[in-house]
Amino acid sequence: MLKRLIVAAALLLAAIPSYAQITFDTPQSANGGSGGKAQGGVGMYLNAAGQAIPETNNDPCSNPSNTKASAVVNITSATTTQLVPVSGTTSIYICGGSFSIAPSATSADTATIEYGSGTNCGTGTTALTGAYGAGDLTTATGPLMVNLFSSGVVAVAPSGKALCLLSAGTAVNIQGIISYVQQ
Repeated sequence: MLKRLIVAAALLLAAIPSYAQITFDTPQSANGGSGGKAQGGVGMYLNAAGQAIPETNNDPCSNPSNTKASAVVNITSATTTQLVPVSGTTSIYICGGSFSIAPSATSADTATIEYGSGTNCGTGTTALTGAYGAGDLTTATGPLMVNLFSSGVVAVAPSGKALCLLSAGTAVNIQGIISYVQQ
């Protein structure tokens, strides 16, 4: 009996197709052209009409084909610091990161992520975030942790702009990392 069950299970498993080996006709394009063939399984879904549609991922941060880079945040003075330089006509997509802002007893130490052009985003500066750390005037609280977690893009510096961090305060100490895709 056990032998029959094992043989039956093996036959069933052999009859199940591997999705990675099946090809589906893709739907016709909007201009009426033929869709061609696309691999089934991972990266495919069925629409309401039962047609296999290839998945697309337009989010640069969650697209596994894109390589992420990182920028070190190491700021110890009140200034605007360039984290990611301009690279031609590409945009900078912030994918995540974290940094700490050490408190000061004399003033609120703050950090604002922004973009702009020129040296250290000196021209056309636009804030991407509010001022993290505003209002923290005591060293008893310990460092403020800022976490930029998302399943996709957190913020975007448009094409032709650099990514910077504006720091303010009297005893500034901001440390961390920003992860990004530039394309």
